[in-house]
Amino acid sequence: HETVVDGGGYIGDTFSVFAQLAQSFDTYFLCEPISENMQKARTKLNGMKFSGCVRYFETALWDCDTSLNFDEHGAASSVQPMGITVAASPLDDLVEEKNVTMIKLDVEGSENKALLGARKTITRCRPKLAVCVYHYNNTVEHGSFDILDLPLLINQLCPDYRIYLRHYGSGLTDTVCYAL
Repeated sequence: HETVVDGGGYIGDTFSVFAQLAQSFDTYFLCEPISENMQKARTKLNGMKFSGCVRYFETALWDCDTSLNFDEHGAASSVQPMGITVAASPLDDLVEEKNVTMIKLDVEGSENKALLGARKTITRCRPKLAVCVYHYNNTVEHGSFDILDLPLLINQLCPDYRIYLRHYGSGLTDTVCYAL
């Protein structure tokens, strides 16, 4: 009985994979701040196996309730000084007291803030984590180096996780930190 949070749900592509692999879902929280992507996700998932378990949240994941300027076409980080305005919420507030078993975060450079907004859920539930760690890879320009900083943050939130890094592909993108 999985309860999954899909941060950066995009058009529902991750749900499609999970639906094929899972025995059952309690709840699948699909969080996506871009209206057009959310509509595509709703259309794509309508009628699929377990689609009745999906709860849609048109919001970015962050460490507090706020509004963000968001570049919907951004490459490494979508939170920018210019762009459309999107709602942002802490994951802890969205999932309430559900027993979350898995959190996937591909939130275009906001993984740090999303993890901080999931602090209570991570501490309470100790879910499996799959967190993209490639968006910020320049400490001088951004003051952050995700491939180092995010595993350290995860370890601060829950020191007993076993942390793994896996790189997919041959470019600089698609490196994921797994915490189990």
